[in-house]
Amino acid sequence: MRHFLMEILALTVCLCLLAGCGSAARYTGGGYTPATTAATTAEEEISLCGTWKLNSTDVTFTDVVAGNSFLTLLGSNVDEVEENEALLYLFEKGKITSDMIAPVIKKFCDGLVLSFDERDTVSVTVDPEVCRACFKDATDILFDAIDKLSEMELSELFDVSVEELQKKDADAAKQLGESMRSISQKRVEVMTAESIAKTYEYATLNAGGMVEFPAISYSQNGKYATIKDEKCSAVRNIKVIKAGSGARIADATITVGGEVEQFSAALILEKGTRLEKVSA
Repeated sequence: MRHFLMEILALTVCLCLLAGCGSAARYTGGGYTPATTAATTAEEEISLCGTWKLNSTDVTFTDVVAGNSFLTLLGSNVDEVEENEALLYLFEKGKITSDMIAPVIKKFCDGLVLSFDERDTVSVTVDPEVCRACFKDATDILFDAIDKLSEMELSELFDVSVEELQKKDADAAKQLGESMRSISQKRVEVMTAESIAKTYEYATLNAGGMVEFPAISYSQNGKYATIKDEKCSAVRNIKVIKAGSGARIADATITVGGEVEQFSAALILEKGTRLEKVSA
């Protein structure tokens, strides 16, 4: 099942991920350098310590974050992405875009529960049914993209002549495509919670039946916090402020260096994300 999801679905976002890696505006060394404005001084800081649910309604995902997040929710990594030329082609031709995958990412984000503890670690859990719904949505995105390909694009993608394609039975080909879509969806439907957890390289199914990602480190200084995933040399820097009874990510950037394995779900935090307190 792992190969089905990673090779068929997650690979679609490689280009936006690779194009964005390494950009880190307004970060120097290990510190966050915010702009000083009147609005900034009026903002109230809030401690991240505790357990939070996410609300991504107001988030507009950048290409790099869309790529990172889509790979994360499907349990994939960049090395595997680079090996699938067909799906890279779909993304390059604009058949699959960041705007198309954003609703799936938001669904995954809104299912996450982040726990920041006093030992400076953050762990993430998610209901396996949220993952299943995201897998199914991603499957539809892939097959919808293939359906939009012209004869010329199919010729380029599968290295066959247009003349050969025109000899094929179009109705039979369409039926085959729908059959493959149905089979793929059914494979997702029959996944157990444990097999969903195993889709993610480092995750486990905890005693509460939730998919649990390994804890990674974080630090907070006033409104500014840094979350680090040593496995992929990724650093997420955020500005977090009080918003009503919860908190809001007022700014966020990410840097990625070295070999990328699988991104922690904790790195998914993006500007505009709201955090709703579950427990202290």
